[in-house]
Amino acid sequence: MNIDINKKLEILENNKAQLLNCFESISGEKLNTQLEKDKWSPAQIIYHVVKSEQYTLISLMNSSKPETKLRKIGFKAFGKSKLLNLFLKSRLKFKAPPIVQKVPDDVNVKDILAKWDEVRNEIKNVCLKFPKENFNKGVFKHPYIGFINLEQSLNFLINHLKHHTAQIEKISINFKQ
Repeated sequence: MNIDINKKLEILENNKAQLLNCFESISGEKLNTQLEKDKWSPAQIIYHVVKSEQYTLISLMNSSKPETKLRKIGFKAFGKSKLLNLFLKSRLKFKAPPIVQKVPDDVNVKDILAKWDEVRNEIKNVCLKFPKENFNKGVFKHPYIGFINLEQSLNFLINHLKHHTAQIEKISINFKQ
């Protein structure tokens, strides 16, 4: 498998910049404001995204340990990954996995953005050091679809971020009305 990890990481960073640009257009007091009951505020969405990336990072770090036995993934994982990314690209709504579902009522925006920078730097470091012989092995266990490889993991992060960027853009428009 020949993937350009740098290109995937660059896309991920560009998507983060796009989300932050939209996020910063929302005034400070509205960042923790929910438009509707049972809907996340912009700050809660960012919190969820950071937690998702943090759990992905933990899985990637565990998979990169020399003593970890990784298994090759097959066509089934490829299909599940494609399906997950199609769902994320659609505007369908679905529940986040329980592990990243809980968000605080009031998010400290400065702290969560600093945490995001830290997590992103670690993701980049882990991915760039990942042994090529493990590129097609299950390195991240997604809560809904199971193990996926490094490229699929990065594609998930990219599409997950795009999904939530669209969510924040919609909220931003509603705040301006």
